[in-house]
Amino acid sequence: MSRVRIAIIGSGPAGLMAAEFARRSGSEVTIFEKRPSLGRKILIAGSSRLNITYDVGLETFINFYRCREVNDRQMIDQCLRFFKPSDWIKYLADINVESFVGTSGRVLIKDQKASHALKVWTEKLKAMGVSTETKMELYELKAHDQRVDLCFRPYPHDQSVEPTIRSFDACILALGSPAWETQTASQLSQLLEPHGVQIRPFIPSNVGYSLPNLEKFLKECEGRPLKNCALTTASGTKRGDIMVTSYGIEGTPVYYVGTSGLATLNLKPNVSHERWLIELLKPAKENYSPMRRMQRLGGLSESSYALLYHTAPDAARSSIEKLAQFAQAVPLELVAPRTLEESISASGGVCFSELDRDFQLKRLPKVYAIGEMLDWDAPTGGFLIQGCVSMGAYVGAKIAGSIS
Repeated sequence: MSRVRIAIIGSGPAGLMAAEFARRSGSEVTIFEKRPSLGRKILIAGSSRLNITYDVGLETFINFYRCREVNDRQMIDQCLRFFKPSDWIKYLADINVESFVGTSGRVLIKDQKASHALKVWTEKLKAMGVSTETKMELYELKAHDQRVDLCFRPYPHDQSVEPTIRSFDACILALGSPAWETQTASQLSQLLEPHGVQIRPFIPSNVGYSLPNLEKFLKECEGRPLKNCALTTASGTKRGDIMVTSYGIEGTPVYYVGTSGLATLNLKPNVSHERWLIELLKPAKENYSPMRRMQRLGGLSESSYALLYHTAPDAARSSIEKLAQFAQAVPLELVAPRTLEESISASGGVCFSELDRDFQLKRLPKVYAIGEMLDWDAPTGGFLIQGCVSMGAYVGAKIAGSIS
């Protein structure tokens, strides 16, 4: 049994899974977390119900990842093949966290919140012998031929307490992204830029966009969904429900294809224009105006009808044919995305070119980087957490010498 001493910095899904696989090979594993408890990002992501992965074939799965270079995608691909979505589902099932496939293809935990999954997961790691130390923030590291020196200070910072230096055989950095926690960006810069590691600036991803000149609509429909619509931007088209907010729109279609600029929203994407007209022109007891027909016979959600009411030009309101045509391509202008603090994830981070094939930093031997601190991204739907746990499993096993 190897007695390699491994430090893992961060207790998100990447760090926890790295701890699992490193410990399986007999390594002494310690997780360091600056917060008072483990897994804060998991709790935030699963505040209602945790989305763990996506039900799609493995060959298709990798194509959902947004990477800059072919090599970046290949590195994530090797991790997914080592620890597949089915492996992740089984892992959770083995610790009594059952899951099911939702109608959208998302795989969600069943009848439980993220807090339960996190609790049983961390209890399993503790039972395996994984040590944890909280309120410890890494602010400096030095890599030597045979060890890595890590300098910690208490969090929140207490100037009266001297920093602590700990030595390990290897270190896995799993610091996450600045989404929801902007301090991560400065911490990464402080740790790695002095060693010449290239870090691309973080920008928001999976985030809402503002809609200018639609204040009345936003005020009327804030907190309500635009049901079953299709958003088209320069990045493509995605169907689903869109949530109206005080500033604009967010939700799966926005996260998948949202980009600043002109967009169109199809309020009735599931039928052709011609078939929809047949429904809209059915005889009615009253002589409805085109807008009234759209409201009564159009099958639109209340928010969708409100958007049509607030955006349709006079030329379209006089004809049900023109109004239906407009409703299937409502023009919108998406302005700057919301901030990192409001985003679900972020693109940017440590460049894959700074890593070898095993995710070891070329400039810092024995130091590995995994998870959302790397320069990759994915849409919501379980792709982010799957990518993180797959990286954690691969590198945890690799660093402990259990895979070739």
